Amino acid sequence: MSTYLMQKQPMLRLAVPYDERILGLPNQGFRTLIEALWETTHPFFDIWKCHANDLLADTAYDAVFLVRTVGGSETHLKHYSSHNIFIAIWHDDLHRHLWTKDEINQLWLKRCDQANIIFLPYFRQMFDFKIYRPFIPKMLSSPWSVPDKIFHFARPWESRIPKILFSGMVARQYPLRKRIRNYILRTGVSDFDIQEHPSYNVGNLSHDIIGQRYYERLGQYQGAIVTSAQRPVNYTVAKYFEVPGCGTLSFMEKTPDLLDFGFVEDENYIPITRWNYKRQIKIIHSQEGIRIADRGCQLVMKRHTHSVRIANILSHIYSYIKARSI
Repeated sequence: MSTYLMQKQPMLRLAVPYDERILGLPNQGFRTLIEALWETTHPFFDIWKCHANDLLADTAYDAVFLVRTVGGSETHLKHYSSHNIFIAIWHDDLHRHLWTKDEINQLWLKRCDQANIIFLPYFRQMFDFKIYRPFIPKMLSSPWSVPDKIFHFARPWESRIPKILFSGMVARQYPLRKRIRNYILRTGVSDFDIQEHPSYNVGNLSHDIIGQRYYERLGQYQGAIVTSAQRPVNYTVAKYFEVPGCGTLSFMEKTPDLLDFGFVEDENYIPITRWNYKRQIKIIHSQEGIRIADRGCQLVMKRHTHSVRIANILSHIYSYIKARSI
């Protein structure tokens, strides 16, 4: 048992580590979730903000919340094991660990094996991957969420640009996204503006429209395109929550999770496919589009903020720790 718990402190100490890479990634959902945890006040947890390196010099914490691989080195895992520290992991793109057997992927499987609980934004898809089936009993669904302040970037409809923003990485694994971009460039259709992806090269991004600046950009437009990747990686990515959270009409490619997350087609988003997107985008110029955008924003505000997600995460961690101590 950790030193902190042995001293019978009234609260459990939860370490939430960071490193420079996780704070610099263009997908800022990681950073804002971590920052929201640091700022959380909870009756059962004392949240410790720390650099990943600090974890090895301390044993005065009962649990650690690892976002992606931060704080998950081989040395870290041995440290947690020797001090009986509870391990919670949050990770998204697990498909990246499926196709090779190198040391990095073996370390990832070791993390899964040693973890007490694993939170996944793409929970349903993990059932399709045989390599993860032994860990399913410790896996829980934890969809993407948005900062509570994201709603401040939603401009009044009449002051928005009456176009549809197209953004995101374009590659072969995103066939609908690629098709729409090619259509925009080929035809010069006036209903769209393109926001190029900044790249994933941390420290050398092609532009700085990420995080809050990206939310500001979304809030300037009446509509935005939201797509997933082809199967089996048909994830409900962060953009599915960010776009409606900014009060922007969401033209969404369907995923298996949408209904579970409260998204109902033609009620709080517009469904698009490779066959109908040219027709569907016309709703941007209608009164119904305004109502659908508003209902999408209300859904995210009610169910998919960081505060909602963190309350769920901490509740599960607390329950698991209590059950382990009985």
